[in-house]
Formats: sequence, C-alpha cells, structure tokens
Amino acid sequence: MYAPEQPEAAPPVVDRAAFDDALAAQVRDEKELTRHGDRVSAGRRRLPMVRVDDYAFTGPNGPVRLTELFGDRYMLLVQNVMYAPSWDEACPACTWGVDNLPADMGRLEEEGIAFAMIAQAPIEKLDAWKASHGWPHTWVSSGGTSYHDDWGWTQPEGPVPGYSYYLLRDGVP
Repeated sequence: MYAPEQPEAAPPVVDRAAFDDALAAQVRDEKELTRHGDRVSAGRRRLPMVRVDDYAFTGPNGPVRLTELFGDRYMLLVQNVMYAPSWDEACPACTWGVDNLPADMGRLEEEGIAFAMIAQAPIEKLDAWKASHGWPHTWVSSGGTSYHDDWGWTQPEGPVPGYSYYLLRDGVP
C-alpha cells in the first residue's frame, strides 16, 4: 500500500498547551485585523465628497440626467457594467452580478436608495441585453458623455466594473 509523504508545508504536531498558545496568538491577530478593517472602512465613509456633473445619459426614451436617476430618493447606487460600445455582449461577470440582484429592490428603496446601471454601449444594445435577461432595473448609456473617463470606469485596456454611490444634496449630485 502506497503512503504519500507529508508535504513540507504541513504544520507541526505539538502538545495541547502549544496549540492553545498558537491559537490565542492567531485569534489576537485576527481581531486586530478586523479592527484595522473597521478603521479603514470608517475612514472611507468619512472621505470628503466631490460634486459630480449632471451628466445627460441616454435612456430607452431619450436623455436621462444623472439627477433623474435618483427619482425621489436621496442616494443613488450605480452599477457600472462593463459593456463597451464595440462589444456584442456585456461582460459575463457583470451579467452574472446583475442576474443575481433581487428583481425587487424594495430593501434599497426602504432606505431611500435608488439603483441604476450605466454602461458605455449604445442604448439599443443595453435594452436588448436587458430584455434577453429579464432585468427590470434602470439601465442607461454613458456613450457620448465623458462619464466613464472622468471617473476611471474606462482604462487603457478597456472598461472596468464597479459601483458608484451618489448623494443628492439640494438637487446637486
């Protein structure tokens, strides 16, 4: 019967006291890592804001301003979907992400948050992709605007995915 050799990366076997000491040290390190992550997250939440242009996107029925995407909400969550103008389909990972959003975004609405998707592809491509996946979410095209370039959603190698969070104050994003 063949018995494989133990890999060099396998941890040593020690007595219970040594294990308990090592575990306690690991738990201390993990708690510090959690606290550090909490501090970093708090710092991000306290970053100053910058005014954003009221971009005129293209929706299925014509121009849609950024401020209109808020509806009657004070905050807007935007999913920046990778869908370049020359592509025939949206990014598979972005598509998977939207496929797994709840069709009913009621929880966001309860918190005063609107949701929309923005991509660079022409609105006709966005509408066709949206229909083929049965998505109910608002999706507008930033083609013809500098939105993607202004906010880093397009890099030299192409579009990048991510989320933007906008706050509406006195009608200004």
